[in-house]
Amino acid sequence: MITKAIEDNKAEEIDIPALARETCLECHEENLGPDLFPEMTSISARFFYRFLPIPDEAGPDPEYVYIQQPDKYGLTRDNWGQYYVFVASWNNTWEAASARPEILSDKVPEKLRWVLRRGQNLRLVWRSKGHSYDPYAPLYHLLPRRTLERFGLQ
Repeated sequence: MITKAIEDNKAEEIDIPALARETCLECHEENLGPDLFPEMTSISARFFYRFLPIPDEAGPDPEYVYIQQPDKYGLTRDNWGQYYVFVASWNNTWEAASARPEILSDKVPEKLRWVLRRGQNLRLVWRSKGHSYDPYAPLYHLLPRRTLERFGLQ
């Protein structure tokens, strides 16, 4: 059990398994059916940043660009971490679209300086020689278990 404080300064215990059963769509059999499809959404970056400018005009459509893992460039320790953090920050600020170069220009690692070209709305996607999981992760999780097993993808 987890305890949380409520408005009148009393503590209330939360039964996590019960909460999951109540709020999880798949837990209610009456909600399942052939016309129910998984939904993929994205969360706003406003939960991570105090200020994020969002252009009034839509600008160019996003372009998905494959990038290498930092190990490919021989980056280690701090440089490796800065590379990873930048990519996460860049992709998390997707709402800022083509304004991202102005926002994140001081954090760009040397190997990714090309993302600063103005007027582009880029999304960075990890690419590995050994596997192609990252680009297809959202689709992979929509496949039925039987399909994953049949093609040895589990």
